[in-house]
Amino acid sequence: FPAFVSMSAVYDDERRITNMVAVFSDITEIKEAQSKIERHANYDTLTDLPNRRLFTDRLQQAILRSARNNEKLCLMFLDLDRFKDVNDTLGHEFGDELLRQMALRIRHCVREVDTVARLGGDEFTIILSAVEIKSHAVHIAQKLIHEIEQPITIKEQTLRVTTSIGVTFYPDDAIDAGMLIQNADRSMYAAKDMGGSAFKFYTSELESSWRSRTFIINELEAAIEKGELEVFYQPLIAVNTEDTCISAEALVRWQHPVRGLISPTEFLPQAERMGMIEKIDDFVFSQVCRQIKDWQLRGLGDVHVSVNRSAHNFANQRGRLDWLAFIEQQGIDASLITLEITESALMQRHAEGRHLLKRLRQADVQIAVDDFGTGYSSLSYLKEMDVDYLKIDRSFIRDLEIDENDRAIIEAITGMARHLGIEVIAEGVETESQRDILQQIGCQWLQGYFFSKPLSVADFERFIEQGVFARPELEKRSDSR
Repeated sequence: FPAFVSMSAVYDDERRITNMVAVFSDITEIKEAQSKIERHANYDTLTDLPNRRLFTDRLQQAILRSARNNEKLCLMFLDLDRFKDVNDTLGHEFGDELLRQMALRIRHCVREVDTVARLGGDEFTIILSAVEIKSHAVHIAQKLIHEIEQPITIKEQTLRVTTSIGVTFYPDDAIDAGMLIQNADRSMYAAKDMGGSAFKFYTSELESSWRSRTFIINELEAAIEKGELEVFYQPLIAVNTEDTCISAEALVRWQHPVRGLISPTEFLPQAERMGMIEKIDDFVFSQVCRQIKDWQLRGLGDVHVSVNRSAHNFANQRGRLDWLAFIEQQGIDASLITLEITESALMQRHAEGRHLLKRLRQADVQIAVDDFGTGYSSLSYLKEMDVDYLKIDRSFIRDLEIDENDRAIIEAITGMARHLGIEVIAEGVETESQRDILQQIGCQWLQGYFFSKPLSVADFERFIEQGVFARPELEKRSDSR
């Protein structure tokens, strides 16, 4: 056992040493406490992987060793895709177990000499020392993606998650730890922007992309105040009914005075990260209400408009625009508004979401579930929550003509919705063949570039005048294409 020992000499009258006295004590408990403190300071308690502190130290040591031996070093930055949806829909206990399982899978994909660390949340890093060729890193990245996306069962719940990986090298991309981490982080976001389940090597081109991202972050708030955001309208076409109502989805666009039109795929994710998505949601909603009122006053009739509400903004009205009060203030029929909410948003705050939906339905606001079929949630919520539309995600439409599985999924969704009294909207329709198949299956509403791209107010009004919303007119238009 470990001991603390104190030695003392015993002298006689002539100052000669006659004995040595050793006093010792068992310090096993002290050593164990010190070990625990040191482990807590350097290791993640959830996954037992090195934490940010130990990772940083090991990275600096690996850089020194690589410089001394004239070797390459590879740093990978991993982030699980849509992990927040798992936490929100299945609970943090489930999410913690998922992280533990993912840590084991990552650890098994690399060598014993490599370092796997958890920086926090769903972020992991890997230090690959003595990498002779970059193809070795490609092999590891592909192996990680394959292993992580394998189905996992926790508490009788089976799901599949994916990961985005950023990859950078010493000394090719950077020569210090800080820059390597930054490069790997930026590369990971580039992989995520590709749709996830991908890896991306750091390149100089990413610098310009990151500068563009920084530009958006710095300019977006001012853009809202300066009125640079504009609402466009993409028509929704009724194909299986004689319904002649005019319907559209409201989509925000950013018309920058210098850079021109900035795609929403560039600035909306940044708005989510910056906590500004509520302002944009409120802006679009208020513009839509005013526009509906204006169309009524000008004799263009009732226009039904779908408005997206972000997951973060759902059931959160603290200090924000009260949408129901604004509808009443504008004096428009609430049934002309359809609120589009993703599956994950509906499940994120189950109790609060149910309460908000009840208020909205009592006011006659219609509800659409967006990106249906892509979430982690159980279909039981369709029984519990009063919704009007299911919007089939465009990922099921893209390969509809060649993929029988996509067709089977759409047929199943449409059949289920029909029995529940819910109408189906298919988005992302781009070809005549897709339109014909969806019409045959029984989707009541179609949306996509085959019919029209998102239009400015003036162009949408001209689209209304053409009268192509109902099925008979649609058939005439398709014959003339």
